[in-house]
Amino acid sequence: FGVPMLLIFIVLGMLFGSDGIVGIYFDNYDLTSKICSLGLVFIMFYGGFGTNWKTARKSAVPSILMSTLGVIITAGLTGLFCYFVLGTSLLEGLLIGSVVGSTDAASVFSILRSQKLNLK
Repeated sequence: FGVPMLLIFIVLGMLFGSDGIVGIYFDNYDLTSKICSLGLVFIMFYGGFGTNWKTARKSAVPSILMSTLGVIITAGLTGLFCYFVLGTSLLEGLLIGSVVGSTDAASVFSILRSQKLNLK
């Protein structure tokens, strides 16, 4: 379709969630945590198994900088935006910022990869 998979998953979650058209209500957070942990194990294994270490060494420094400074800056700016514009408390704003900041790079790279763009 030319639509990033991330967008498709977001729409499906909205449709099938408790407030969506299908209205599936789910409140077993312990099971959710276990499923997410298992999924994370598979994602980490797949990422490590498919990594070319010669290529990874070349991009190690920019990757580390982006994964720390980029996330901190995004979380801080988003937190301040929520505090000043949306009227949340500073702690709530920083919490929202940390959630957005930690998923921002993954979302961007997923979209770039789906569009077959060079990630350099």
